[in-house]
Amino acid sequence: MGVIGLLACYFLKYYVGVEHVDVVEPNKNRREFAKKFGAKNLFDSEKQIIETYNYGLECSATNRGFHTLQKAINSNRAICILSDGNIEDLTLTAEFYRKELKIIGSSDGYGYQKHADWFFSQIEQTPWIEEIFQYEIHYTALEKCFEELSQGIITPLKVFVSYE
Repeated sequence: MGVIGLLACYFLKYYVGVEHVDVVEPNKNRREFAKKFGAKNLFDSEKQIIETYNYGLECSATNRGFHTLQKAINSNRAICILSDGNIEDLTLTAEFYRKELKIIGSSDGYGYQKHADWFFSQIEQTPWIEEIFQYEIHYTALEKCFEELSQGIITPLKVFVSYE
């Protein structure tokens, strides 16, 4: 579960008040983060999902995640795509058409500044939220950092860049 998914989970649980947030995350380390951020049930594969849902959030930017949601969502319900789609072009399956699902896209619906203000107001109440920043660099090391990210040498959830 990446940063978008973690923050969406946290936002749903602690800001909106949603009591039941389930997460599919194949990576064990990231599943642990999801629990901290408010997930109720954690699945390591789509095969473990036994119930269906009225709504789902796509945060993975992968067809595997998007197709899993299309299977798990009830007919005439909606999927909100929060991921920015920079990994794969997301495709619709036969389930999408059979169930007459709806897609809601969101790139800046809540507003970055408003979300940032809310996020930073939460840090004092939940200091573990800063754990998403798993790597810290000075801005002069950005080029090297991007190179290491692209080669898979480092795989942090989020990089904190210092400009001091």
